[in-house]
Amino acid sequence: MRLYKAALACILFVFSINSFSESTYKWIELWKPRRGEFKFEFKSNSFEKMENILGSNTISILMRITTTNGKVSFVKYSVVEPDCAKGYGNLVSDSMDGSPQDSVPFVIGGGNGDSIIAEEICSLDKSASPAQ
Repeated sequence: MRLYKAALACILFVFSINSFSESTYKWIELWKPRRGEFKFEFKSNSFEKMENILGSNTISILMRITTTNGKVSFVKYSVVEPDCAKGYGNLVSDSMDGSPQDSVPFVIGGGNGDSIIAEEICSLDKSASPAQ
């Protein structure tokens, strides 16, 4: 009986680790890349709300970008909540420590890569409804 309980405990432990790994480390593709395009994915549990150095509420996610030759890089993208509410503004790419690196304009529904990334970020925050 002890062996049965120990085996069951091991099976449940392995199952819980696998379940944790799948949900914690899942990368979600933003769109299917065509030949010659980079692959953009965001980490499922990386959504974060915080205040930036100017005092504005920002929404961010961690992205994994894979080039056509297989090189992988990571970027943290963020949008300020008022831009989500307006439906346009700036998408900011941050280094992994949170310091801003670059800023590009976006428009919700704009269709380009920057707009798609910003739209995804804004959709993750239920309190900032993008303008239609």
